[in-house]
Amino acid sequence: METDPRIDATTLDDFLLAARERMRDDGRINFRVVCVTSELEWEDFLTRCRGWFDIEEQGDFYELHATYTKHNKKFDVFLYLFRHPETGSPTFLTLNSHDDFRRTADSMITRAEGIYYMWFPPDEMSLLKEQILDEEGSRLIKFEGKKFGRDRKYEEERRPGTRREGEYAGEDAAETLEERKKEYGITPTHLYFEWPTKGDFHFRDEGEFVLTRGDPKYFFNEIVTSGLNEVEPLNTAIKASELHIVEQQGVQQIEKETLEIKLTKPLEYEEADDLINQMKNVGFYPYSYQAAEGSLLLNGRIVDESNGGMISLSTDGEVLSVLPRYESGFDSLLRFYRFIVEQIDADATVVGVS
Repeated sequence: METDPRIDATTLDDFLLAARERMRDDGRINFRVVCVTSELEWEDFLTRCRGWFDIEEQGDFYELHATYTKHNKKFDVFLYLFRHPETGSPTFLTLNSHDDFRRTADSMITRAEGIYYMWFPPDEMSLLKEQILDEEGSRLIKFEGKKFGRDRKYEEERRPGTRREGEYAGEDAAETLEERKKEYGITPTHLYFEWPTKGDFHFRDEGEFVLTRGDPKYFFNEIVTSGLNEVEPLNTAIKASELHIVEQQGVQQIEKETLEIKLTKPLEYEEADDLINQMKNVGFYPYSYQAAEGSLLLNGRIVDESNGGMISLSTDGEVLSVLPRYESGFDSLLRFYRFIVEQIDADATVVGVS
């Protein structure tokens, strides 16, 4: 008999209690939390969801229901959407599987404009990992990872320039991860933990947290919320960057807030062409730009081919100043920062807006 993924609770505490009971009664079922971010107002977000799901308000939640067919069998998917009480982030709770989520909500998140998985950059992944491992009895048992950014000095003895990704499982997973990070530049994208007194769980850098054994209330409050609290300032800073026109005393003026991204390994003038080529490979096409030795490495306008928007980019090689133009906004800036981290500098950080 299959477990019913539907939960009738109307408050978060009741929902987490019901999830715990359902997991206890059926050891095959997992509790899943998927975190997203959006530039949309809440009502606009709900309107977007209605294009993909049947929605009913259920206390503090919105119940989202969809079906799909696989091997001539119909599957029901129930997601419970609410605004995270501390960060305001749209958050999905469900007892359905990863495959169920992928076959329904994933299309909305990846295709619909203005909704994105809550991305956890390497720094935030590492910080959350260390917070968990600082707790007595917790241990990392498996990781998946890949190499981000350019070569680093300490990679010279370990075949620099090689593209790497893979996974490892074992009692020494934490030590092995540190070794591979130091020797090969591997950054974790998916981490698995065992914690005898609290539960077994894993999470990925695309904002999905999964509890396979344990207490959903502790898991949500101490693991999921801790992760969201770490990454939300990044999203807030990106959303704060904008370009708009205001009228003061009858005169129209441009107001702007520029996103500042700091590199840990500065770009050299000779790398400007490589930077442009890498941007082209991920859909950022230079509309016009100039590069020069000295105080300014690169300055120009970049078209985001994913949405037709445009951003202005200026860098001295150490700090990249990025400004959205027209309607590109949060989408383009988030994509651009992710590109910088994954292709240029794994430790690049958003230092705010100016």
